[in-house]
Amino acid sequence: MQATVPRRNSIARRLTLIVAGALAAAVLAVGGVALFGQQRQLARALETKAMSLAQYMAQVIPISILSLNFVEMNNSVRKMVLTDDEAVYAVLVNDKGIPLAFYAREADPAMGADARGLWNERNPLAASEAMKRSARILEVEVPITAAEKRIGAVSVGFSLDRMRQALMIQIALIGAVLVVVAGVTLLSIELALRRMLQPVKALTSAATQISGGDLNVVLSGTDRADEIGVLARAFESMAARLRELVAGMEQRMAELQTMGQALQKSEEEFRRIVATANEGIWVLGADTRTTFVNPVMSEMLGCSSDAMIGRPMSDFLPEEDHADHSERMAARSRGASEHYERRFRRGDGQLLWAHVSAAPILDDAGRYAGSFAMVTDITARKQAEDELKRYRDSLEEEVEQRTADLVLARNAAEAANKAKSVFLAGMSHELRTPLNAILGFSSLMHEDPQLPESMRQYLDIITRSGEHLLSIINDVLEMAKIESGRVQLENAPFDLGAMVRDVSEMMEVRAREKGLRLIVDQASEFPRYIVGDEARLRQVLINLVGNAVKFTAQGGVTVRLGTKENHCSHLIIEVEDSGPGIAYEDQRRIFEPFVQLGEQRDSKGTGLGLTITRQFVHMMGGEISLESVVGRGTLFRIDLPLSEVAEDDVPKPARAGSEHIIGLAAGQPEYRILIVEDQQENQLLLSRLMTSIGLQTKVAENGEQGVALFLEWHPHLIWMDRKMPVMDGLAAARRIRSLPGGEEVKIVAVTASAFQEERAEMLDAGMDDFVRKPYRFGEIYECLARQLGVRYIREASPEAAVPAAPLTPDMFSRVPDDLREGLRIALDSLEAERIARVVKEVGKYDENLEKALSQYTERFDYPTILKMLQAT
Repeated sequence: MQATVPRRNSIARRLTLIVAGALAAAVLAVGGVALFGQQRQLARALETKAMSLAQYMAQVIPISILSLNFVEMNNSVRKMVLTDDEAVYAVLVNDKGIPLAFYAREADPAMGADARGLWNERNPLAASEAMKRSARILEVEVPITAAEKRIGAVSVGFSLDRMRQALMIQIALIGAVLVVVAGVTLLSIELALRRMLQPVKALTSAATQISGGDLNVVLSGTDRADEIGVLARAFESMAARLRELVAGMEQRMAELQTMGQALQKSEEEFRRIVATANEGIWVLGADTRTTFVNPVMSEMLGCSSDAMIGRPMSDFLPEEDHADHSERMAARSRGASEHYERRFRRGDGQLLWAHVSAAPILDDAGRYAGSFAMVTDITARKQAEDELKRYRDSLEEEVEQRTADLVLARNAAEAANKAKSVFLAGMSHELRTPLNAILGFSSLMHEDPQLPESMRQYLDIITRSGEHLLSIINDVLEMAKIESGRVQLENAPFDLGAMVRDVSEMMEVRAREKGLRLIVDQASEFPRYIVGDEARLRQVLINLVGNAVKFTAQGGVTVRLGTKENHCSHLIIEVEDSGPGIAYEDQRRIFEPFVQLGEQRDSKGTGLGLTITRQFVHMMGGEISLESVVGRGTLFRIDLPLSEVAEDDVPKPARAGSEHIIGLAAGQPEYRILIVEDQQENQLLLSRLMTSIGLQTKVAENGEQGVALFLEWHPHLIWMDRKMPVMDGLAAARRIRSLPGGEEVKIVAVTASAFQEERAEMLDAGMDDFVRKPYRFGEIYECLARQLGVRYIREASPEAAVPAAPLTPDMFSRVPDDLREGLRIALDSLEAERIARVVKEVGKYDENLEKALSQYTERFDYPTILKMLQAT
């Protein structure tokens, strides 16, 4: 058969096209580079000419601007435009961008209708902008200075039309030359390729004859010494080899026909064996659909084989077993064999228990092709096992019930702990954010000198309540970490007496509401300054006193403190109430999680308070015990290792209002502060703190706005909230750090999160520091000083400068005995209003003593007053 290759498919044609394409690419590249260079040269020359003209004008025009000689300025601008034929317009503006003089060639082709109208309306700035947008104008601007001060600028616009006309002429000339050169080159290549490929055409014809079945073709060119000769000899050898292969294939076909007959006989034998097997056989394809089931399997499920073919095994399983079936099929596809028990749903709806032995089916290449399962009915055995299990359960019912109770209790505790941790982590932001506004604005109002004293007292109550709420939030969030083992003691020197007074004052309100007396036994002798974890010891005392007040209906609650010495010093804390008491059999369970006894079941709570209290006490190396008699009350006793310190070792807490910042020290930069915060209350509070001392401030409501304001305003420091809509603080910080100038700005996170672990996350995002909500004003100002080096003007509060007057027994000599006794009883009651009334009565006899007593009661230093009363 003669081979005919279409012209479009010939090698010569393809080589010609390849060479033509390469040549065209080279021509275009060379021409493009040349044209690009020429264009840049022309543009540069035009720009240089325009710049020279503008610079000349900038040198000669300053005197006219300073003297406001508008005639001279208009003449100069007009001469500058008419100096060069390519100049279209010129505009002279002052240092504020207001036009002083302008001139334009309105007849110039580069002048569009819109621009011409604007020139006529004497709006040169808008006209020049319109012409620049047309891309037919090259404009340069040169500043005009006088005495090294910018007094204005001159702009000159040159037409690009002449440059483009010259460029188009050059493009036409270069294109014509390149086309002629390319045509001659392609013609030469075409002729050369036709001569070179004549032998190849002969080989192509021979190959076509061989492919058509003519294996006896005679090849020419086998005697050539070049590559064509090698190719011809290879074709000749290939034809001989093909003749041998054809002969071998005919013999192999005969053998395969014999083997097929044997395979058919073997398959029929296999089907007879499968049909008579005692177990069910189930074969699935790679798509997990049924390809074969034997009659036994069909009978076991009560469904015909035809109805099962093409359906997945999951159609015959209870729905709750589908997930496990999917996992096992995935394991089968990975080559795993398994033995397991499986429930099947029969056609009549009954459940069938079976033992399944499953293995993967692999093809000759080792790829997964399906699975094979042997299924044995074990329903009778499972029924027997269930009966045996019910019998065993009846014998071990008591043990099983006890185990189930323990499992339920453990699961409930674990679930409660997990839910608590998730809840606390999520609610921390929601609790701290409004609390930040409450404490912040109450502090701002407290500084108002015109605020009435009664309002100031109310603000003190709000502040103390907010501080107490913050303390509770912090303690509760910290307790959530106990079960995970992440809690560590934070031992430090602290004032034990002040802590006990704070707790008793806080709990006294609850006691008074129930008509109870809360007494701190004044006979208690204990060291005032010790080392320990103040926050956790405070929480222990709050839990015990709170429970005592909660479950006591009448009488009162007494708190005692003391020490004990054996091989080391011990601190003893006792909380005793006159409540209903705890039965002996319940005393062992009172510290277990979720246990609420007797009347406690009717109260609100989780039953975790005493459990957490005991855990805290154990962490501090101590023990907690109780003594109780039903109907006579309960006494909880805590025994802790004691380590005393001197008063000087205890950090003095900063008193609110003792010293406050009233402004910035002189000689500092004008700092710009950006606040990125979504809560309006916190925006207002932070803005108030910044502007009150003279700092420039702007506010963004989310991270996206914060990034935009950073680019526009370039602040020195950014207060960045962590959780915000649209873009949170972490993403905003990372974005700002990636922008120009982002590495220099200080970014401080203002977060309501209570978890210390998030500190590393915020620092990794690019934060320089962080402040927790609710924050003290001092923390904000200290952070500013730390990050920017800001210096402040501070003013001490008058009340902080007045020390407490010394108290002596002689000062009570003018006070009647009954009034002194009334003062002692009021101090024992810890009722602030009652104490204030008695102190006011004392003032009728000695005003100086009244002032001294007021100072001591404001600091809750009741023991000193009682000591002086006992000495009188």
